[in-house]
Amino acid sequence: MFLYSIFLNNPMFAFENQTSEYETGYILVRSRDAYFGEWKRSANGDIFLRTNTKGRLFVKETIDGVVSKEYFETIRNSSSNASLWESLLYFNASSRFQWHTQEKDAISEDLYTRVIKISLLLFTGYSYFEAQKANVILKDSFMGFNQGLNQNSKERIHNTNWLL
Repeated sequence: MFLYSIFLNNPMFAFENQTSEYETGYILVRSRDAYFGEWKRSANGDIFLRTNTKGRLFVKETIDGVVSKEYFETIRNSSSNASLWESLLYFNASSRFQWHTQEKDAISEDLYTRVIKISLLLFTGYSYFEAQKANVILKDSFMGFNQGLNQNSKERIHNTNWLL
């Protein structure tokens, strides 16, 4: 019974019970390292990674995620300047330069960010033109008073002097 419990609790033996094939990709761990190779997930969430020369077991608490080789190379070869220009020109979040578990998360993040940026740009333009209009009215007024009140006071002063 003791040997049987050791056999079941050993994470190395948990991989033998599964018949799924190995997948290729990068394992991202919390120490900010990335390991490339063929990997397989066990029943308890641990990942066994193998290369041509050796294998390694990663406990699920130390794993940040698993990404494909294409995605990892895209991120590694990406430029912060390209991300900046994409953000400024297309009004998006440059989410293709970020890690997402699903593609729809990146698309929804870009859409949400695009709506926010365009709304803020329109509101900024509206506020600017309203401020310009208020500045023109203030510039044309006498000592900061409204132009209409200024004209009425001039007429009142003129009429008062005329009556005297």
